[in-house]
Amino acid sequence: MIAVTMPNAEALPSEPLALAAGSPPPVRLVLASTVRLVGRVTDLRTGAPVAGARVNVDPVGEPPLRGGASATTNAEGHYEIPNRIPGRWRAVANKRNAFLPGEAREFDLSAEASPFTADLTLDPGLPIAGVVTD
Repeated sequence: MIAVTMPNAEALPSEPLALAAGSPPPVRLVLASTVRLVGRVTDLRTGAPVAGARVNVDPVGEPPLRGGASATTNAEGHYEIPNRIPGRWRAVANKRNAFLPGEAREFDLSAEASPFTADLTLDPGLPIAGVVTD
């Protein structure tokens, strides 16, 4: 498998290659502009930034062979995931033990819209209090 990456461009990984004896066949890779994905994770109820949330992005559908990525939000709730190949993506935020799992958001990335902003929210849920009796 062959893959090529440059600062703002990336080629999809090739299919596995079987090289025969002698001269290898020519390999053609087409570099495409990539997209920088940015956003902010906030508390659904208060709108406050959520620091330390994990944002996962995964490809949806075509083109194939794109890899997922993740980032952690900073103190202001901001995250950045560079070098995403254009196409459809799904992002979801999570901060265990503090918020309910976030709802996934799908969007189409285009090289003309870089950086692309995908803001996400996390729901703190409702506290439950009571007494357990036997």
